[in-house]
Amino acid sequence: MNREIKFRVWDTVLSTLSSSMTLTKLNYLFKGSKDSGDDLIYLQYTGLKDKNGKEIYEGDILDNEWILSPFVVEYMSGYWSYYEYLSNSKVIGNIYENPELLTN
Repeated sequence: MNREIKFRVWDTVLSTLSSSMTLTKLNYLFKGSKDSGDDLIYLQYTGLKDKNGKEIYEGDILDNEWILSPFVVEYMSGYWSYYEYLSNSKVIGNIYENPELLTN
């Protein structure tokens, strides 16, 4: 199964999160740009959706009835963290716009 390669981009200067875009669109936006991209954090789409049909990206904070506290989706050593729980979870925010969701 092929999954669509998409990203969202967090702009650390403007503190804004872009909508989802393909690699082609990302390349087009930044082609010839004088911006080095150092202020941008690329968040890859996991290829999965949460239990409500919302796309899950790196940096998303999810809630799952089997895990006691919200968790962050990360790509580590070739695998998505909590992979087996992603489609049964609910996206409740992300680490850039909602870091308070991770504090207890």
